[in-house]
Amino acid sequence: MGNFRKNWLAGCLGLSLLLSSCAAAPAPPETPTPPEAGTEATAQATEETTPEPTPEPSPAPEPDAILAALGQTDIFAFISPELYARSEGQRWYEPVLAKSEETLQLPASYAAWLQAAADNVSQLGLAQVDLQAEAPSWPTLAAIISNYYGDPENMRTALIKAGGLTCEVSSSADGGYTATITSNPPDAPTLMYDLPETETTNPFSLLASYAYLSTVFDENMNSREGVGTPELGPLLFPIVQPARYYVGDCWALPRDGGARLHTGIDINAPEGTDLLAVTDGVILNNGFDSVAGNFVVLQAADGTQYHYYHLVEPSDLTPGTVVSTGDVVGHVGSTGNSRANHLHLTIITADGHYINPYTYMLKAQQDTVAAG
Repeated sequence: MGNFRKNWLAGCLGLSLLLSSCAAAPAPPETPTPPEAGTEATAQATEETTPEPTPEPSPAPEPDAILAALGQTDIFAFISPELYARSEGQRWYEPVLAKSEETLQLPASYAAWLQAAADNVSQLGLAQVDLQAEAPSWPTLAAIISNYYGDPENMRTALIKAGGLTCEVSSSADGGYTATITSNPPDAPTLMYDLPETETTNPFSLLASYAYLSTVFDENMNSREGVGTPELGPLLFPIVQPARYYVGDCWALPRDGGARLHTGIDINAPEGTDLLAVTDGVILNNGFDSVAGNFVVLQAADGTQYHYYHLVEPSDLTPGTVVSTGDVVGHVGSTGNSRANHLHLTIITADGHYINPYTYMLKAQQDTVAAG
């Protein structure tokens, strides 16, 4: 009995120790329950793992908008006002010739304006502006300034247009845009027919001004006797019955009291005498000018222009009319700055220079008479 009691007590003690040991063991960690779809926790987790969307690139500036913005930089701030401030009674060429130093600086002034204008267009969202500039010549700029006297808006438009400005926009490496502005001035005859026409300014007067300045003066404004006599095709004498008329060389004779030079030749003939096309071509212009009177301009296929001045009445041939050698283009008169009935004939080359018509017309007279 004594052994039985001992064994029973020992068993109870072991069971008690076993139960104590079980109660003291740590509970295993709870496994988190995944959030249900659509809950706030899901939204937060999605926000933490989804990258920010890439912003849409800004649209590229339009080239036309960039070119228009160039005009917001005042070009007159770069040009001497003495060149376009004409005194009462001054002739068109007097300010630009009297202020020769300022006139010669016109291309540099234009280049400075263009650089400043290009710098200012960066506000249009451009990362970079590249400028490839060639300034118009001083005779081009001086002709524009002289002819648009008293008309600043059209003068500004014409000056900007003289640069032949173009613009290309491309993407740059940093994701922005680069504008490449190029200045490629057109040749003067083309430009002058593309500028604003007003009651007092037209392609005829603009080209005449340019041709005079670029013929009588060199690039440094030194006086010269002309630009030579380029080869021209066979020409017909411009007046019917050529044997009746005297052809003299009055090229470069002084006019306006010696202030300017004569840029053509004069052939006296009775009022109403037919004037003939000296070559095949197209009528480029006709109209009235205070000096030339009624005039008509014939342009040959090579770009050479033949000007007939002082017509008794306006030519009925409109610009664009195709004519053949010997067609009647007008009639002799004495309109404009003229004291007697005659034809004033002027020749302007394709690049806009006056040339002496004398040798050409003398040969044309001889050839026409010989041909019967």
